[in-house]
Formats: sequence, structure tokens, C-alpha cells
Amino acid sequence: MTKSCSGNHTRQTKPKKRGDNNQTPATSFSDGDTGQPAEKEPDRATTLSGSDFDLSDISRGTKCFGAWSFKGKDNKHYFGAFPNGFLNWLKKQGWYYGRVCHICSGTLVDSGSYRVDIRPEVKPDLVADGRKDTGIIDETFDVVIIDPPYSLELSKNYGTEKFFGGIDSFTKEAFRIVKNNGLVVTLSYQIPKRIKGCGFIAVWGIYTIPSTSYMRCLTVSKKRAGEKLR
Repeated sequence: MTKSCSGNHTRQTKPKKRGDNNQTPATSFSDGDTGQPAEKEPDRATTLSGSDFDLSDISRGTKCFGAWSFKGKDNKHYFGAFPNGFLNWLKKQGWYYGRVCHICSGTLVDSGSYRVDIRPEVKPDLVADGRKDTGIIDETFDVVIIDPPYSLELSKNYGTEKFFGGIDSFTKEAFRIVKNNGLVVTLSYQIPKRIKGCGFIAVWGIYTIPSTSYMRCLTVSKKRAGEKLR
């Protein structure tokens, strides 16, 4: 899975893994490493705020519910790429801040973030299966973003079909490594089950104009303070 984001070439510090005594530096990647264009601002948006709906029966406190469209086709050479401007949009919504971890990162370029992927050839900061215990210390990140292959068929583009799992198979580990009051963000064709110890704060449909056949579901969940993995 390949995604891009604007950012300068910098160095970052790896989060500690359980059993590590010292932190070691890791290199992030510049936009030029993938050849994919840098993030652009969304050209157009169609939004529906939570005030337009009575969400009390279906969301139990979800703060917003709607759809956002990004003008321009996804890059066909990079299966699973974020729409142009997607990460910048997350930042504007307040759902991307502090220490960020990308699970199923692919060759994402996002300076300062921490990348986890099962494929060593994409040079992640950590080679690990995001569905299992990655070894990262509990409550390390402010935001964890999960963007796995959206279907078994699409996972064949990356050669990871034997590891394919639905979005719910990744949320347990994301919950463990996100800080109290931190956010777990998912992007998938599936709507995940409510994560134990978290509450939904946003559910959005994400699609790209003019190709609107496949809408992805974005969810944002907030970890309640004091909650531990059960």
C-alpha cells in the first residue's frame, strides 16, 4: 500500500519496544522516494454535520457524520493510496497530531510519523503484523491510523493475501499502543465494531471525484482515560 504526504526529509526517534533500554534513531522518508505527488488541499468538499442528523439512536455520542469528496483520481500506480489532501484534512479536523503511528503503512511518506508494515521491502520503521502484538510499549502514540488492504482481492496487489484480515483484526493492537484520550483512525470499506474502551467521535464516507463508485469508511475513535486492554 502506497500513500504520500508532504513533508521534509527529517530524522525521528523510534518508540521504545518492550525490553528496549535505549531509543535508537530511525530515518523518515521524503516525497521523492516514491515519486508520488505531495499532498494537496482538498479542492471540493461535500459535508453533512452532526447537527443535520439525530444520531442519538445510532452513534451514542458520535460528534459528526457525513461525507467528504476529494477532486481528482487516485494515483493508479499506487494501489490503496490516500486521496490527495487526505492527511492535511485530518489535521484540520484535529484528528492528526502529536506522535502518529501508521499500521499497514506501505511506502507512505509522512515525516515524523512511525510506520509499521509486514513487508520489509517497503522499509517501515518496524516490520510487524499489525493484527498481533507488535512489541511497542503500551500507550506510546497520540494517534494510530489503520489503513489495511480493503479486500482479499486487493491484498493480492501487495502479496499479503495470506495475512489479510478485516479492519476489526487491527483495532485491538491499535487500542493498546494509543495513549489515554488518544485517537484510533480507520479507513476501510468496512465499518469497524466499536472498540472496547473507546467511543466513536466521527464516522465519514470518503470518496474521490469523479470516481465515486467506491466509498471508503473513515472512523475516529477516542480512547477513554484509564482504559486498559482486556
